Amino acid sequence: MEHDLIEVEITEIDKFLLSRNCEDEKERIALESIFYFSHRLNLTTVAEGVETREQLGFLRTCSCKKIQGFFFAKPMPETAFLEACKTQSKLQETEDILTVQATSSVTQLLLEAVFQAYPLVIFSNLTRNRTVTI
Repeated sequence: MEHDLIEVEITEIDKFLLSRNCEDEKERIALESIFYFSHRLNLTTVAEGVETREQLGFLRTCSCKKIQGFFFAKPMPETAFLEACKTQSKLQETEDILTVQATSSVTQLLLEAVFQAYPLVIFSNLTRNRTVTI
């Protein structure tokens, strides 16, 4: 019996996964894992149903390049879409991403930035007053 392989190229993130506005830690971990997995497999990621600035900010931290939803525009006929593309300049997000995220997300973003910029991190064992360098 011959098996045909289906090559997957896109991972679509349904709006259901963004339902808690990316405020729930378990939701963020699940989404980050999906994005990590997709990026490792060189898959394009598309987030659907984005409705809030917080969702957009979180998705940007996950390197999601294709995002659609009511945050940008309601569904419209093709002719209206083409006209909107002609008249509107490219969306430019001028807000600081840290101001639209939940506090826990901001902390996580900052920690990840530090660890990426400085891979040699020194951890202190406060209970034994020892320092371990990794």
